[in-house]
Amino acid sequence: MKKTFFIFLVTLPWIGMAQHKWELGVNLGINSSDVVYANRLKDWSFENNATTTRCGALVKYHWNGRWAIRLEFNKEIRGWNWKRDILNSSGQTISTFTDYRYDFWTLPVVVDFAMDKQRRFYSSIGLTTMLQKEGTKIIRATGERDGRELYEPSSGNGIYQFAGLANIGYAYPIYGNLYFYGETRFNLSFNYFEPRRKGYHYAYSAIMGITYRL
Repeated sequence: MKKTFFIFLVTLPWIGMAQHKWELGVNLGINSSDVVYANRLKDWSFENNATTTRCGALVKYHWNGRWAIRLEFNKEIRGWNWKRDILNSSGQTISTFTDYRYDFWTLPVVVDFAMDKQRRFYSSIGLTTMLQKEGTKIIRATGERDGRELYEPSSGNGIYQFAGLANIGYAYPIYGNLYFYGETRFNLSFNYFEPRRKGYHYAYSAIMGITYRL
């Protein structure tokens, strides 16, 4: 009996340390994204950004009171809008608006650093693998083609991109080990491909989710 009690006392701290190491969760949010390539520089305004949706799931492991690593699996829709003014043969200005939309499967690996002992405020950095899936572009024009819209499949489907990201977030306990969290995210992909074009893809995200600490 004394031996059992002694073993219990020795292992008790390790049992306590093992609690709430893992988190499981789901999330949803919105993206505001844009693209930059050689003939279209980023102006850092939201005029040409497309607002789209995202959702996903995550698993997180806390290896001490401050640091954690998480793996996410998300479906994200991204895109951008592009306005161009073109002169036709009659000297008439035609304003063409093109809306690009892409579906992505993303797999971020993120390292979180808790800025307080309760692990509520945190900042993060990470890397993401992004599979660029099917896309569309909607071409709208004024002038001689007023009122017409042209739907086309967008090229570059099935391409992998790699991106870096940075987060700032806050986790709030709802009940027991159930937490609500919200975060902002900046994502920059290192390559964006369409025929004859290569550039950078920016995305700003507002994310909300629920996690459960095991």
